[in-house]
Amino acid sequence: MTERLRTQQPSGPIAKGVMVPVTRDLDTCQQRIDALDDCERRVDAEAAFTPGDDYRPVVNLVLAAAEVLDPPVDRLRLDDLRLAVTEACSNAVRVHRPDALSDPVVVSCHIDDEQVRVDVRDRGPGFDPADRQQLPDPEDPARLRYEHGLGVQLICELADDARYMPAPDGTVVSIVLRR
Repeated sequence: MTERLRTQQPSGPIAKGVMVPVTRDLDTCQQRIDALDDCERRVDAEAAFTPGDDYRPVVNLVLAAAEVLDPPVDRLRLDDLRLAVTEACSNAVRVHRPDALSDPVVVSCHIDDEQVRVDVRDRGPGFDPADRQQLPDPEDPARLRYEHGLGVQLICELADDARYMPAPDGTVVSIVLRR
């Protein structure tokens, strides 16, 4: 798994446009973010994993990025984010094309004063969420016959905005939580 975490200070008279060096250590990242004082801050993080890797460290990297800003993302919203990103990563692994198993699933996180946006880019065949099979109502006994198919709906319920967009060689799921 490769990880990159970047923090930048997009505005301010002294350090406008200064990029803090890439780091793989979340504690060091936290120290560097704390050193930015009270300036307007923005966090951009990106990580990649191949379908055979455990993607939980990537989900934890996204959550760590959301927690380091002041004020941090609300704890309940972090739980929503954790579940939505975990589901998107799980779906990305499941739909990854067999001929692209060495190609990574890329997860990027963009946080600013207004929102947290996480993009999960897979190498799957792509799909239109509007074309997915409609499942029976959760209280309908026929629903018990379905083991899959709840992830897209779950992501859409947990996020303030969720979009599924075709990419050149797969799909990008964009999950947005407003701060």
